[in-house]
Amino acid sequence: MKKRQAVIVAVNYRLAPEHPYPAGLDDCCAATQWVHDNATELGLPLGRFAVGVAGDSAGANFAACVTLRARSDAVFPRFHYQILICPVLRHLRSGPMEGSWQEFKDDPELTIQDGLTALTAYFGDVDSHIKDPEAFPLEAEDLSGLPPTLIIIAEMDILYDDGVRYAERLEAAGVDVQLNVFATQHVVMTHAPIRCPDISRQAYEVIGNFVRAHSDACHEAHS
Repeated sequence: MKKRQAVIVAVNYRLAPEHPYPAGLDDCCAATQWVHDNATELGLPLGRFAVGVAGDSAGANFAACVTLRARSDAVFPRFHYQILICPVLRHLRSGPMEGSWQEFKDDPELTIQDGLTALTAYFGDVDSHIKDPEAFPLEAEDLSGLPPTLIIIAEMDILYDDGVRYAERLEAAGVDVQLNVFATQHVVMTHAPIRCPDISRQAYEVIGNFVRAHSDACHEAHS
């Protein structure tokens, strides 16, 4: 992001199972509020530059949830865009195991059992919060009013269909959406980009161009 002249703030949020839901999400929201409230001291001219939120996998879940909170909370800072990379958008028991969930359920990089283990650690009880829109953005009835969204998904991933569905629902709600699909696995896009450096470079270029476009638009609007 250096050549895009972007400032990145990474949140060291509390981790489950020691700190179950909603500790990590609350930390992300608190960090966002803190950066906004202390922007002047940090040398960040928020009035002239776009502010976005981004994450991958579980972090993309947090990013999407923070954006939903920002929309409904008049005091909370608003975002100019959000970037969701292979996002976790619904509880794996909230619907039928079909499509990409069925096709890639035994993928050793991210299995259904991996998901159940993560949900148990996150919530304490794997069957809690199944339909909670505060925890799973696809459960939100209204997605209107959200900022322009970039969704990047892996074609060979149990989360593929959910990413497509979220993009479709956002578009239907009037949100500006860009969906990019890469022919790879979840872990390549999120945790092991060194395996496929060409795909990683392409993804980073997509992200950089998206950030630049919305940063330029914000700058022009305030110049």
